[in-house]
Amino acid sequence: MLSRVFSKLPHAPNVLASRTYSTHAHTRTELIKRPRPLTIPDYPVKPPKQQIPSRFRPQPNYPKQEFRTFKDFCAAIGRDAAEHAEAFGDFQEFLKASSEELKQKGIDTRLRRYMLSMRHNHLQGKHVQEVKQSKKWHGGERNRRRFEAELEAKMRR
Repeated sequence: MLSRVFSKLPHAPNVLASRTYSTHAHTRTELIKRPRPLTIPDYPVKPPKQQIPSRFRPQPNYPKQEFRTFKDFCAAIGRDAAEHAEAFGDFQEFLKASSEELKQKGIDTRLRRYMLSMRHNHLQGKHVQEVKQSKKWHGGERNRRRFEAELEAKMRR
């Protein structure tokens, strides 16, 4: 039986035999393959380079920052937040405040969002320090082509 099945498969040299079985609707033939010999390359094989996701990378171990007053926190985060240092007397009061409460205290949107993100970083145990505000180049991403075209037109004059 095996010789008849194997003779039908001359194009597959690594096939050892086949097994036929039937299920409810179909009859199937399964090829039994020979195990491939283990080959060791002559050259050293390097493992593929993989990026380690940021959540698994070791983070610098900063000492936990203690802010007694809101003024200390504003001085640490920078970006003219010290102008609003009198808005909250106690730092714990700021930690419980919502975005709407910050808005009622007169803090503008961009600074308010920045302060809330720094508060989140502090509560996560990350080191809080000033992050400089980036400057738009050539009018910003959306206006770049128009800005460069206007600049080029001025240069031609």
